Amino acid sequence: MVSLIKLLKENSTDVSVIDVLVSKGQQFCVAIKTIHSNAFENTEECKMKDFLAFIENISDKNEIHKLLTSCIDKVNEDIFQFIPIAEYYHKIEDSKNAIKCLELAIDKCKYTFDGKEFQNTTSDARHYADRFLEKFDNYGEESNIVKLKFLKHLDDLTPKIQFSKNMFKDYNLQCGRFLYIILEYKEKAKKYNYSISLDMEKRVVLGRRFDTHFKMGHWPDNHYIRWHDNQECPSRVSNAMDNTTQNFTGLITIKCSDNFENFIKNDADYHDEEYKKIYGGSEDFIPSFPNSKLLWEVSCKDGKIKNPSASFSDFCSEEEIISTVGDGKNIYDLNQLIWENRVIK
Repeated sequence: MVSLIKLLKENSTDVSVIDVLVSKGQQFCVAIKTIHSNAFENTEECKMKDFLAFIENISDKNEIHKLLTSCIDKVNEDIFQFIPIAEYYHKIEDSKNAIKCLELAIDKCKYTFDGKEFQNTTSDARHYADRFLEKFDNYGEESNIVKLKFLKHLDDLTPKIQFSKNMFKDYNLQCGRFLYIILEYKEKAKKYNYSISLDMEKRVVLGRRFDTHFKMGHWPDNHYIRWHDNQECPSRVSNAMDNTTQNFTGLITIKCSDNFENFIKNDADYHDEEYKKIYGGSEDFIPSFPNSKLLWEVSCKDGKIKNPSASFSDFCSEEEIISTVGDGKNIYDLNQLIWENRVIK
């Protein structure tokens, strides 16, 4: 239908024929059973891109809105189908309905940690948070209420392990709330770096919301992926865990974000950049969230600070970090705690 209308517009001035086709197309849009990203043989289903391409031929904005509303009602479980609808509303400068689409998608989200998330969909779970946050950034403060709802939803989905009051007891919250700790960090590691994420205010270890490795493999019961962003513990990390002295002797790299939103965004950009470092293309890396900056980052080894960022001293003293999250004994104990509670979902 879309191709035929395009062909007629290019080769004919007979608007009556085009009007008939548009009218028939509208009838089809109202009647379709499902808007689906992979609609092939079922004539009662429609591809989202074809649906949106069709409505661009309609001049009546009220009719467009009716069809978009009908489309939203017919979207299947794949919440990513809401994104192109939101983008279309954004294109026609209707931010209110664009934000509403994103909120409806959030309300439809019913994911778990048992490997069944995004069941019966074609979308990649890993990009769920990143793509929605990118869309919210388009609307600024206007989308804050819905974005906060989304961040609360992500927080609820995040597995957590509580750590005791005695662990990192001298850490000063003024240093920053969310920490991304990378053990034995290497610029071009053959495997992804072994990491631990902490919410220092709630005093919890933060796990991955989806048990899907960044390389798109799937191990629903792999605890290394859930808590360390890695398929297994690299030898450079396991060899640095000294069981005799109960100490971690390797390099500890710490990155800090001031809030949950920035933590998620920084984590996404970090992984994208690491992927390109390993597989090529890092020289062309462009962050998805360039305005989301880390508070500070630093490396520690053998009780000494290494390579602090320029902003480090604005938030922390060396002693505060070395005696808490930069101390190998504390990291060893933290890793043991994670291993003992690894089945938590």
